[in-house]
Amino acid sequence: MFKAACASHTLATFLHQPCPSSMSLLAFHPRSLATLLCASSCLALTACGGGDDNDTTTPATTTKLAECFDVTPGNAYTMSDGDWILITQEAFEGGTRNARVSLESQNGTRRVFADYWSRDASSVRFWGDLEYQDDANNTVLAKTVSSAGQTLSTSLQVGQSSVMNYTDTRTEGGQTTTQARQETWTFAGLSTQTLGGKQFVDMCRIDITDADGSATQWWAKGYGVVRYEIKNAQGTVVESGQLTAITAQL
Repeated sequence: MFKAACASHTLATFLHQPCPSSMSLLAFHPRSLATLLCASSCLALTACGGGDDNDTTTPATTTKLAECFDVTPGNAYTMSDGDWILITQEAFEGGTRNARVSLESQNGTRRVFADYWSRDASSVRFWGDLEYQDDANNTVLAKTVSSAGQTLSTSLQVGQSSVMNYTDTRTEGGQTTTQARQETWTFAGLSTQTLGGKQFVDMCRIDITDADGSATQWWAKGYGVVRYEIKNAQGTVVESGQLTAITAQL
């Protein structure tokens, strides 16, 4: 794992609260803008990799948007920001959820971060995340649960947006805090890009904005977020990352 820049999390929370001590090891948190910029403000930035940017927007169907959030458990890959990613499904908040887990090393079992979402016939619900202590037992350091307002309709057409109003409830060290969020998620279209030697066809590009900045995420069916870019409120890119190698593919 890495202990320097190009670390990414979600966007909003990092601008409104101190960075937790566990931020020396970070995983990308795909579900909201909340914690993304903290990594940039708490850690020294270095250059992160860009994409093979044949990012052409093509006509999309609601079926393709929904499928971008499906996962293939067992897929694994590395990111240019230093993360080792495992895609799986596991229990969170009373049900089996899709999960994108950041590990300390390839084929390792020590977790850094896990993010959870699920899809039904009409929407994607983003449930929250777990941050782990730096130990071999995968002890949970903090748990964040998002309210039902953190839900994206999969009926969006290209160019359409959804405003999410939700509350994050974070529990850490026996203390619980809540934070109201408002974000705008836009389905910007489908794109085909080659990342880590694999051509990803019909990735969904999602643009997310809030009062503090913006992020663009590329979701690939079976893999979750395989590329991202984060900008601050001034429009300056402060973080980016992309898939660099597939280490397991089912």
